[in-house]
Amino acid sequence: MARTKQRVNVPAKGRAATPRRVYQPPSRMRDRIRIRYRGSGQWLVAGVAFAVGVGLLVWCATAIDRDFELRSHGVQALATVDAVSRQGKNFSYTVEFTLADGSLQTASTTELSGAAVGDTATVVYLPSDPSDIATPVAISRWWVSLIAVPIAVLPFWFAWLTWRMDSARFWWVVRSSRR
Repeated sequence: MARTKQRVNVPAKGRAATPRRVYQPPSRMRDRIRIRYRGSGQWLVAGVAFAVGVGLLVWCATAIDRDFELRSHGVQALATVDAVSRQGKNFSYTVEFTLADGSLQTASTTELSGAAVGDTATVVYLPSDPSDIATPVAISRWWVSLIAVPIAVLPFWFAWLTWRMDSARFWWVVRSSRR
């Protein structure tokens, strides 16, 4: 069995023997630093987008919840009182009022004891057709909520993906520099 010769690092006359070092060009070190810190801006953008997306979702949820509440409990509107009539012992008043669109409405309330004809008052009424409450704003917020989810999620996915790619490349540079 033949033995292989090992190369001996013979020093020049008057110098001590030093271990052989693999030369690493400075550009690789710069690459490593750049790759390591390049993803921080992406995470910042993802965080801002996430905050915007969550804010839109909260805004949509409050609007949609308010829409459901109005459907079940009535609509609050500023109206001009046309007629007030007292009914029974429970001091409830039937108020006829005209809305801003000109429609005549009737509501029963106990809040208008001092109201007179011609006064402007805030009244709560249940319309005959609940679909009247489905304002375009409330409907459009459903669409905004559908758009808000990708706004909040996709930037994080892209940042995570690029971070994984950058970290894999970073470790590849480290491994190749040690060879």
